[in-house]
Amino acid sequence: MHMITVNGSTIESIDYYAESETLVVKFYGGGVYEYHDVPSRVHDELRSASSVDIYFHEQIWDRYDDLRIG
Repeated sequence: MHMITVNGSTIESIDYYAESETLVVKFYGGGVYEYHDVPSRVHDELRSASSVDIYFHEQIWDRYDDLRIG
């Protein structure tokens, strides 16, 4: 994994695998989740969002299937 640190209050870092459209999100305080079938556009918008936490909760959290991996 090549996690990228982001400036979030609940999200510590993210990674993205374009070939499988898998977004990996690591939260402060523990918890690493995979979100499946996330288009690259959504990943790009998350990375450039003025608030990573707000974008995540509005556009990703309840829209994509997830799996806790850590």
